[in-house]
Amino acid sequence: MQQKEKNELSREKILSAAIAEFGKKGYDGGSVNDMCAENKISKGLIYHYFGSKEALFCACLRRCFGKMEACLRAALPEDKGLKAGLRAFTGARRAFFDENAPERALFFQTLLNPPKALYDKVKEAKRSLDDFTVQYFGRLLQNARLRKGVTGEDALGYLVSFEEMFHLSMRQKEEEPENVAGKHEELLEKWLEILFYGVIEKEQ
Repeated sequence: MQQKEKNELSREKILSAAIAEFGKKGYDGGSVNDMCAENKISKGLIYHYFGSKEALFCACLRRCFGKMEACLRAALPEDKGLKAGLRAFTGARRAFFDENAPERALFFQTLLNPPKALYDKVKEAKRSLDDFTVQYFGRLLQNARLRKGVTGEDALGYLVSFEEMFHLSMRQKEEEPENVAGKHEELLEKWLEILFYGVIEKEQ
């Protein structure tokens, strides 16, 4: 095996272990020492590849959000109407979480218990996924009959504000991250329907 391949395998092993650790305990509770002990990884190797616990956490987030975005891009259709597009979106999210338990744990751990000191870095790691979501709903809205006085830009602005309010409401429930995934996705689907059918005529 070439050295480059060995390095990549080592890096992947570290990322997998870190995603599991941060998914269980969050950033503040996550321990590099525990990660090393449980996975037989050299602490020096972690710092060689990532430099710090913070950098390792951010790499895990980029991996998690990037993997989710790739799955959504592959699963979501280009030309669905709004009603079918909403169902496709929430269905694809559920499928991703069902098939990727470590990433699901990290996603909801970070959503419900975001490290305050890393707020901007979490937001940056999630930016591409958020941009894709806005673009997807922008396509769905192109053929929707908007209410008089409401533009597509307005509707997308409501979507962004809605996401912030929705996540805030979930944090205030103070539930354990591992117990919230199913409930979160059910509520997300309901809230999205309320949001969009509050601004357009509902399809029959």
